[in-house]
Amino acid sequence: MTWGIARKEKIFIIMTMITLLTILASIIYCYEAEAFQKSVKLISEVPRYRRLCCYLLVMAGGIAVLFWYIPLPLCFVVLYLILCIGGLSRQDGKKSFYIVNMQFVYFASINLIILGTMALANRADINIVLMRPGLQGVSLILTMLANALGIHLMRSIIDRQENLFFVYERPEFLLLGYSMWFWLIVVFVDSIPSMFRLPADLVSLFLIGSNVLVLFLLAFFHIHVYHITENAYLEEEKIRLKTEEREQRLRTAMMEKDAYIDYLTGAFTRTYAQKQMAEMMDNGYSFCMVYIDLDSLKHINDEQGHIQGDLHLKLFVSKLKAQLRSLDTLSRLGGDEFLILMPDCTEEETEGRMKAIRERMEQDKVYKICYSYGVVWVPAHSKSDIAEYLNEADRRMYEDKKGRR
Repeated sequence: MTWGIARKEKIFIIMTMITLLTILASIIYCYEAEAFQKSVKLISEVPRYRRLCCYLLVMAGGIAVLFWYIPLPLCFVVLYLILCIGGLSRQDGKKSFYIVNMQFVYFASINLIILGTMALANRADINIVLMRPGLQGVSLILTMLANALGIHLMRSIIDRQENLFFVYERPEFLLLGYSMWFWLIVVFVDSIPSMFRLPADLVSLFLIGSNVLVLFLLAFFHIHVYHITENAYLEEEKIRLKTEEREQRLRTAMMEKDAYIDYLTGAFTRTYAQKQMAEMMDNGYSFCMVYIDLDSLKHINDEQGHIQGDLHLKLFVSKLKAQLRSLDTLSRLGGDEFLILMPDCTEEETEGRMKAIRERMEQDKVYKICYSYGVVWVPAHSKSDIAEYLNEADRRMYEDKKGRR
């Protein structure tokens, strides 16, 4: 009677330890699953209640496996279904299946390697290991610890290469996602020999070798795809930066055009004229500046309206440009005042050219345009200020206007 009580207490203690081991293994698994999903940024897509149900199911399944013998392939099927329930999201099925498959294949491969190693160490059939709660519990704990180490290494890699690792939209990763189905089938097939009485050492070595190969190929393919994705990402970044640089140059050119081109007449602006004069003076070039003032713009605006006045300005600029050299610069200073810069031209030559141009415009039978002008020559390496030359040209223009009245 005393022996019977002691035996019952012993069984109770063993069962309690097995239950505690199962709970510990389940807690470790839940921590690993949470860490894994965070690392691959899937956790925000899965509702919290669904993850909690998944973890409770895993815990119940672990206790069931230790107290009742359940074939290993069936255990893997149940675990895979639980992972699908807890991990699949409606937003991106391909990404979710890839993550679930990788998580399961990694977990199952490590578990099969540990089961094969324990069976080989005990010189026993793998069924013996699966039917002994103590050995089964130890195998689960070791699997969880190895799994946790692998997830920690994966997270450290992802943290270092956050922008490059999980690019699911790329075709290289789609191909890798499809290959995960093959590894999934391999793991399920590897678990089938555990249901039969086969040579113990042979089955153990087969499980260890085949699943080490699976893990090695998984790592190899991920590293290979990572480098392909990294190179593609760098190429895309290079193209993106070139595109941004081109767009920036275009925006700069547009800004310069707005700053340097008069929107009404198409002539250059005062800003551009001042820039050109400063550059020619700094570089030691001599040039002539011609200050122009239209004679009849105010009268046109008052009698015919500003639209006709704008047309008058446009026609003047168009006619004047047609008679200037390609290296001459015509700028609108404002209103009806214009400035022409004529490099490599003496004051006498400029006077002659401007007089001839004015005569042709005034004698035009289609549209007559009258204007006054003043010419100033700026010598090379001049130390005078630009404003002084502009004032002198403006003064001479007014003298010309008075003389023509």
